[in-house]
This record gives sequence, C-alpha cells and structure tokens, in this order.
Amino acid sequence: MQTFTDATIAQITADPRARQNLVGQDIAAVASALTWLGERLYYLAATSTPPFHNQDTLVDTLLHIWTSALYKT
Repeated sequence: MQTFTDATIAQITADPRARQNLVGQDIAAVASALTWLGERLYYLAATSTPPFHNQDTLVDTLLHIWTSALYKT
C-alpha cells in the first residue's frame, strides 16, 4: 500500500490545483487516507458487499470522494 500512497503523494504534489486546495493539510495523510479507502472499497467489492458489488457504484463513489477531497467539487 505504501507504493500506492507514495504514487498518490507524487501526483498530488505535482498538481498545483490539488496542492492549492489542500493548503494546511498533511498531503501524505490525505494520500494515505484516499489510498486505504480505495483498498477497503475494493475489498468490499471482492466480497460482493452491497452496494460496492456494483462496479459502477464503486467507481462513481471513489471518483466523487477523490475529486471532492482534491478539487472541492
């Protein structure tokens, strides 16, 4: 998971808009939380746990959370 978290940190750090929206936040903590959230939801999907057994719901939910966290959309 640390490899995915490190990649997320690198992407956030390289994105001026995300950095601006995260001023005052610990980027490593945000990246770690988003990465672990995705891992947990994919685990729930793999165990056919509703509502995440539906791939569209899973992807839409993760996309919403990530974009809300990074871009305040």
